[in-house]
Amino acid sequence: MSRSQPYRSRIPTHIIQLLDVASRITLFLVGQTGPLSFTFKDRLENKYKASIGPEVKCSCSPQRNDHCIHTMYILLKIFKVSVENPIMWQAAYVDC
Repeated sequence: MSRSQPYRSRIPTHIIQLLDVASRITLFLVGQTGPLSFTFKDRLENKYKASIGPEVKCSCSPQRNDHCIHTMYILLKIFKVSVENPIMWQAAYVDC
């Protein structure tokens, strides 16, 4: 099984910035369409659909296949992945 994005051995600078923001924001989980797909609402009532898996996607930036604050929020707050874990900064995931 191959990745759609290369493995990152070090944390990119933009991920550090996203982690900082994602750790401080408040999002409200309004739906879950699968084990890795979530719908959130922010304090301004904006809705976002985000998913992680073979591709990392979010409705806030549909053109980009990388993390945003919403996908970082999933990893930090829902799955409780440690910020030191290399899983946190990968742009794509495989089953194993």
